[in-house]
Amino acid sequence: MLADLVVWSDDLYSHEREPEELLDQHAEVTLVGGEIVHSAGALSDRVGAVLGEDPVSAGTAVSHVHCH
Repeated sequence: MLADLVVWSDDLYSHEREPEELLDQHAEVTLVGGEIVHSAGALSDRVGAVLGEDPVSAGTAVSHVHCH
């Protein structure tokens, strides 16, 4: 199964100089087929924001987004 989107606990690119710190990171949310299949609790109270509310008003971003 491949994920459509994974939200990580930190900016993975910020660990370029200390790659061992990547081992401390985890997936906060994973979406497959447009549905949340994993949540570490970060969005438990904000699921509506993921599924249709205005994402700008849903919360404050702490990092930029990388899409591939």
